[in-house]
Amino acid sequence: MSYSLSVVVTFYNNEHYVKKILKNINKQKNQLIEILVFNDGSFDNTNRIIQKYKKNNNFFRYIFHKKNKGIAKIRNEAIKIAKGEFIFFIDGDDNIKKNSFKICLNNILKYPQTEIFFLNYVHNDGHRKKKILRFNTRELFSSTTVWQYIFSIKFLNQNKIKFLNLKTHEDWLFTINCILASKKRKLINIPFYIWNNFNINSLGKDIGLNSIKAWIETVFRLNKIKKNKKRPPQFILYYINKFILESVKKIKEEINILSDHEIYVTKKLIRNKFLIQENLSPRDIDIHIDKSRLFFNLLAKKLLGFQNLSIFCAGTLARVVIFNLLKNNLKIDYIFDNNKFYNNQKIYNIKIAHPKLKKINLKSFNFIICNIYKNDTEKIIRQLLRNGVKKTQVFSIKTIN
Repeated sequence: MSYSLSVVVTFYNNEHYVKKILKNINKQKNQLIEILVFNDGSFDNTNRIIQKYKKNNNFFRYIFHKKNKGIAKIRNEAIKIAKGEFIFFIDGDDNIKKNSFKICLNNILKYPQTEIFFLNYVHNDGHRKKKILRFNTRELFSSTTVWQYIFSIKFLNQNKIKFLNLKTHEDWLFTINCILASKKRKLINIPFYIWNNFNINSLGKDIGLNSIKAWIETVFRLNKIKKNKKRPPQFILYYINKFILESVKKIKEEINILSDHEIYVTKKLIRNKFLIQENLSPRDIDIHIDKSRLFFNLLAKKLLGFQNLSIFCAGTLARVVIFNLLKNNLKIDYIFDNNKFYNNQKIYNIKIAHPKLKKINLKSFNFIICNIYKNDTEKIIRQLLRNGVKKTQVFSIKTIN
């Protein structure tokens, strides 16, 4: 049987999200829609929950891989086995609104020659839900996450577009290649996809050598696109340069948690990929690491003797700071974050606590605020002062070195 749309849901250790997304999909099932559910080697209760749900709700095809293959291979497999004319990817820790599939089908049936449908969406950061709206297909390049698109499978096969086997950020290059190859694009105005950006352990928040390898490959491939004889339009070049700058920034941030051997591997990769023109020569990396180590040594000395140290904010910067403070033998008691969904999750085995949900005397802690945004940092400082914390108990870090 052929379908108008194949919906692909991918899970990896998403036990807390499985039931909700499957229930929402079940309510919207349609004979024109194929549902493919992939479990990529989860070692939590994800498989048990899916199996139990499937016994009473057999509306989807379930593919379980005992060994983790990586999201890129899973998505390529999905494209290969899908029977729909179009394919739509959903991350297992996200969600969709009611009537989502109805909106998809209405557009697919009305514009069957379209190669890419571009989606508006809802961003849920745990504090608030905000509609992210774009108004024309020129804004396609403003974001490259794969769930913001519905792709024609015929178009993908004709252009031989596949996901590169990267551990993370694999959708960046996939969507960029799709946009560059496509001629028929449509924007679906109604935002129905809900991006839950509050899972502290999602693949998109992974940092370290695998993440850096993916960023390096991204910069290398983007440079190749820039230098192609078939030069991309100016508005696309603007976004490519923007992505390159963002990738370089991520590499320099994440390299601060690598071992000496991993740093050597990173420098070798940079040399092999000819990324010197991006201020990423091995010499640049050495200078950056020397500055970072000096920064954390001085910070550790400054904090020596302080009791009950805690981090406020649980983002990437916090991970880098925590890693280096632990390396300098400092003890961190808690990580605090105002996002209630982070509560009881862990980073480096340190529990995250919501300052209002936990009955903790904040006055007894010394805080290191790790936030790159000045306004957010000032709000947190005011919040702590209202709770009786003294100014001398608060440090803030906006950037490293």
